[in-house]
Amino acid sequence: CCGAGTAADTEKTTDMLSSNLQLQSLSLGRNPRLIMACRILQDMLFRYRGQISAMLVLGGVDCTGPHIFTVSPFGSVLKLPFATMGSGDLPALSVFEDRFKPNMSVINPEVFLTHKRTDSGMEATCYVTGFFPRDIEVIWHNGGDDDLDFESGEVLPNEDGTYQAKKDIKTERKARRT
Repeated sequence: CCGAGTAADTEKTTDMLSSNLQLQSLSLGRNPRLIMACRILQDMLFRYRGQISAMLVLGGVDCTGPHIFTVSPFGSVLKLPFATMGSGDLPALSVFEDRFKPNMSVINPEVFLTHKRTDSGMEATCYVTGFFPRDIEVIWHNGGDDDLDFESGEVLPNEDGTYQAKKDIKTERKARRT
């Protein structure tokens, strides 16, 4: 359960952490490691022995790799492969437990564009493959006009667990001004 006091404590705690990390960055001349952020939180919360009701998930990537920590209001820390917290943590945890794989990597989707001229204008097709999760938004830009009508194909699974999608657009040839 999270009341207004907990939300305020969490916001002030993250503001304090952010300012401390900025000072560390200026002092060191480089970005601080994630463990430093974790230790700052741990020290502060332990000092107040639970009177600050901030419970946080701290995660990121530094020069030593990706990390996820949970920090309790008493300053205890757990380093985990994945973490959930809050009112929806049990359903979220079931998704993580089902889909998590050790040594997961970032997937960079590939985008291919084909086009052909027609009597009435041009037809273009955008193929996007290798993305995960399944939801994707493809936006066509035409001279600043983002409100273009296009036909959206199905999102289909690939053999490696990623997905692919196809989006078609037809533009009409503009009349020449004389």
